[in-house]
Amino acid sequence: DRFDIFMLWAGGAVKAPQKVERICSQTDIAATLLGQLQTNYSVFRYSKNLFNPTCKEYAFYDFPDGFGLITPEGHAVYDCSAGNTLMSSGERTDSLIIRGKAFLQYLYQDIDRY
Repeated sequence: DRFDIFMLWAGGAVKAPQKVERICSQTDIAATLLGQLQTNYSVFRYSKNLFNPTCKEYAFYDFPDGFGLITPEGHAVYDCSAGNTLMSSGERTDSLIIRGKAFLQYLYQDIDRY
């Protein structure tokens, strides 16, 4: 509940009133808004359009020496320094940790390219 953040959109980008309850993060705002405006958002590599029914539901976040991953199946928070899970819920949390580590590694590799 701590990360359940309310957002309201109004104006020309809103095609029809609706309530969206998909798991997402702040990085998804760019692709979602640009998608509504029918504008290419491919430059935002880590953003997903929430109105695209094929996009996977997840939110990844990081903090110094750790990360969290939230999916419909559960969530997990991992401390990279200590090498242990700080918090988890749901089924298959081990796979969430593996996915989170892979995501974090990909981010670091992407940063190294620039």
